[in-house]
Amino acid sequence: MLVKRTSEVDLRKVGSKKVSVSNVVKNAGVKSGLICLVFNLMKGFLAVYLTQHFGFNWQVQIAAGILVVAAQLWPLFFRFWGGTGFVVVIGALLFLAPKIALGAAVVRILVEVIINYYDLLPEGESMGITFALLLVSIWGFWSSLGLGIFGIATFGLVHLARILGIPGSLKEISSKKTLLLRLLYNQGVKRG
Repeated sequence: MLVKRTSEVDLRKVGSKKVSVSNVVKNAGVKSGLICLVFNLMKGFLAVYLTQHFGFNWQVQIAAGILVVAAQLWPLFFRFWGGTGFVVVIGALLFLAPKIALGAAVVRILVEVIINYYDLLPEGESMGITFALLLVSIWGFWSSLGLGIFGIATFGLVHLARILGIPGSLKEISSKKTLLLRLLYNQGVKRG
C-alpha cells in the first residue's frame, strides 16, 4: 500500500504481481525496495521478539515466526496474495538465530548471482530462496529442534505458496511440468 501511494505502482498488477521486495525494486525503484525490505525484516523480527518479551517460551516464539511468514505469503488485506516470504523469514531469524539469518542471506545472494551471471536457469531468485531455506532447515536442526522445525515449516510454506500461484490459478496446472515450474522457479503462472 505504501508503494502504491508513493510511486503510484500497484504491485499486484506488474511484474511478478507479488508484494515482495524484488518486485518493488524492479517496478517502483530501489528507495521503495529498501523501505519494503526494512518493514518486512521488522515484521519477522518483532513477531518473535514480542513473544519473548512477553514471556512466552521458545515453542511460541517459533510458532510466531512461522505464522508471520504465513501472513506474509497470504495476507488477508491483499486477497491472500503476498510476497515470497523470504525477507520475513530472515527477520524472524535475526532474533532467533542471527548466524543462520546471515548465512541464508549470503547463500541466496550467491546462488542468484551465479545463476543469473551464467544464465543457468530461468529464475535465479527462486532457486536462491530454495537453497537458502534448505540451509535454514539443515543448520536449524543442527542447532536445535525448534530452529529445525522453523526451517522445515517455512520451506514448506514458501513452496506451497509457489504451487498455489496467483489466486484462482490452480486450474492452470494441467501437467506435471507446470507443477514443477511453479515449485522450482515460481513460474508457469500466467501473469496477465
